[in-house]
Amino acid sequence: MRRTIAILVALASPAAAADVVPAELAQLTCSRCMTEAEARNRFRPEQWLNLEDGEILSAEHTAAGDDRKKHRETEATGIIPWPPELVWQVLVDFESRPKFMAGSTKSDIIGIDGNDVRVAQKVKVLWEEIRFTVINTVDPQTGTMDWKIDRSQPHDIAETTGRWQIVPIDDGKHTLLMYRSYTDTGRPVPAILEDYLIKRSLPKIVDAVRDETKRRGKGSAYVLPAGSSERKNK
Repeated sequence: MRRTIAILVALASPAAAADVVPAELAQLTCSRCMTEAEARNRFRPEQWLNLEDGEILSAEHTAAGDDRKKHRETEATGIIPWPPELVWQVLVDFESRPKFMAGSTKSDIIGIDGNDVRVAQKVKVLWEEIRFTVINTVDPQTGTMDWKIDRSQPHDIAETTGRWQIVPIDDGKHTLLMYRSYTDTGRPVPAILEDYLIKRSLPKIVDAVRDETKRRGKGSAYVLPAGSSERKNK
């Protein structure tokens, strides 16, 4: 159970190395990003108000896998009161993951091919280290980063796919961050208990990005979106 959550958090956690990832991938252009209006249409008015108050919303979706079987994807969404460019720098900073993500012991870029960044990772769960490599397809024009497992490399999990998506809001002063993931640990964990633990872990995943963005943005005004119950996080 703990192993399942640690794997999910590590897979979803932001990463590092703006000095390693090419400038054309590290610099967000968002020329084709989802608009704020399009993002708002995904939520009920009361849900958007909750997002503005700092809440992280989670949901489940059913999607078809490569094997034609149905699987459930988990999604978490939150507002980060920093500009999209700064949030993007956290997401593409793959190699610094172990500095702020619990359980992550290794996150090394092992190859870059166009928009694809291969990252070898290790996660320590109790006394066991779990290894896997993911291929991150980085698209600064759409503000998205899709990942999938690299089966050509050694891996201790059955499957993982997902997406980070950035949406500029409040005239580009803040960021709506959407995260979606499907992970099959390949381990025998009771479905009901696994679902419960996964849902509890989702807000922490987006919080990790929000906290790291705040740390890197020291000296800037940490202002929450209009309508929030709090104006500054001191």
